[in-house]
Amino acid sequence: MHPALHVSFAERRSLVPRAPVQEKRGPWQPSRSLRRRVTRGGRRNLPTLAAIYRDKPRNVETTYLHPAKLSQMRFVETFRQASPYVESLRESRVVILISGGVMANSKLRNNCLKDIAMLHQLGLQLVLVVGTSHQIDERLREQGLAFELVNGYRITDCAGMKAASEAAGINTVEVAARLSKGPSIMELRRQGIPSHIHQRPMMSVISGNYVAAKRRGVVDGVDFKETGEVRYVDAKGIARQLKHGSIVLMSNLGHDHAGDVLNCHTFEIGAMAAVSLGCEKMVTVLEEGEYAQVMKTVGGRTSVPLHDAETLCSDTPQMYKKGESLKNLMQRMKADTPLPLGISVAAGRLGVKRMHLLNSNVEGAMLLELYTRDGIGLMVFSDDYDVTRRAQPDDVAGIQTLLAPLAVRDLPADSRRMKLKPTPHHLAAGTTRARSEDEILRDVSNFTLLVRKKTVIGCAALTPYPESNMAEVAAFAIHPDYQGSGRGDRLLTSLEQAAREWHPGTRTLFLLTTRTADWFEQRGFIPTTLMELPEGKSVDPTRNSKMFVKQLTEEGEENLDVESYDELTPLEHYFK
Repeated sequence: MHPALHVSFAERRSLVPRAPVQEKRGPWQPSRSLRRRVTRGGRRNLPTLAAIYRDKPRNVETTYLHPAKLSQMRFVETFRQASPYVESLRESRVVILISGGVMANSKLRNNCLKDIAMLHQLGLQLVLVVGTSHQIDERLREQGLAFELVNGYRITDCAGMKAASEAAGINTVEVAARLSKGPSIMELRRQGIPSHIHQRPMMSVISGNYVAAKRRGVVDGVDFKETGEVRYVDAKGIARQLKHGSIVLMSNLGHDHAGDVLNCHTFEIGAMAAVSLGCEKMVTVLEEGEYAQVMKTVGGRTSVPLHDAETLCSDTPQMYKKGESLKNLMQRMKADTPLPLGISVAAGRLGVKRMHLLNSNVEGAMLLELYTRDGIGLMVFSDDYDVTRRAQPDDVAGIQTLLAPLAVRDLPADSRRMKLKPTPHHLAAGTTRARSEDEILRDVSNFTLLVRKKTVIGCAALTPYPESNMAEVAAFAIHPDYQGSGRGDRLLTSLEQAAREWHPGTRTLFLLTTRTADWFEQRGFIPTTLMELPEGKSVDPTRNSKMFVKQLTEEGEENLDVESYDELTPLEHYFK
């Protein structure tokens, strides 16, 4: 028998295919199902198994666990990964807009409300704005009545106003009912939680006349009748309810000073609420077709700076004036701009830092977007204006300016007066290794930069070692004025993506550091010995650097559902 096909007696007795996890135990061996599949058709399939062994990461020893045990481990790991986001988002005010298409689909609506209930239990202060457009259209069609939209606004006659009021009332009742549902009494008793909490709703849902509106009137000769425009949102009244732990529910209805009810645009109401409440996040949940249009507009990107999104959406992106109204901002949007993206850009210009647009067909989209590092949808962010790109020869001077101070150990305060120059001792003790301009120019294609207004504020080099399936992270630096703002994490994420795209086959990132070990350890790097260095990599012994490594997973691998382990053989999951 080929030595690679040897399996232990204990594994031959196993009845359930078991997936591998990294653990320091005996040598890795293929499962029985894999052995049968590899040897099917004779020994001609043995090179396949040999290739798998050759591509397997070095120094990773595996064992096999029961699917139930593996499910528990995945739950614990997921909970630990989400815990920093749970703490940072606690008591944050978030406006969630649910489009009319999602509200008209009972399955998508109920899935969204489950996520919203979880977000509330995790401590978020939520304002929920629900759309009614599809339900209004359906009611008018049932009555055989025609309706018309002009520039995204409905011409609302008496029949349309009645349908809008009915749709808003049904949505309010449905949302309140779903958010009142509690867990099973048996589950509560098992954990020792008193079951009397079922005597009251799980969550308090409050709705009211929080939207002040005015009639849209006649625009370009078109009478919009009972269609309204948002004047302002009662932020103080909403804040009082949020402080008491309630979810504030808002619909498409607004009220004017004459006491009339007007049919307003749901997206306008959501944006005004987010701006008035000073929210850092606005989440828009769209049906699949709407989301596809948005992603087509941004070119499939999942993270877009506000000024880039504004360039895509607006005819005059540079003409924004402080204090400009939402109405004026929306009037400058291009005619073919998807409304959800346009309203997100306008909200960003008015002070909302991050706008998230999600596909409602993704199960748990809101949880994945807010409580995972990479999210699952599109994020438009306005809290910085940095551009991440690959370095060019013209950037050598900027890189040198950023790295030079870090390559020298701090000199005495009076060194300039005493005309002291860095000694080899000072150079050896610097945060990063000293590099000449010629060396940077030679390796410039390996650098990834963070650029703000044509100034290099961050850089890092990625040097591949393809023979070992490894790549080195080096010259990692952020300008002191921008440290502590998350830019280092953004640069590291870009490096990981660059390793996948520029150097396919890279499995491991490694780095040598003297003074930043803690920062990298918090981001998944683990210490190891210099014996793990790839061939061809030399080390300056005077620096006494420490080596750290991080396994580079494929995109999407971390989000693999636990249930999918039952459908995969051990080797198929390991190399998925």
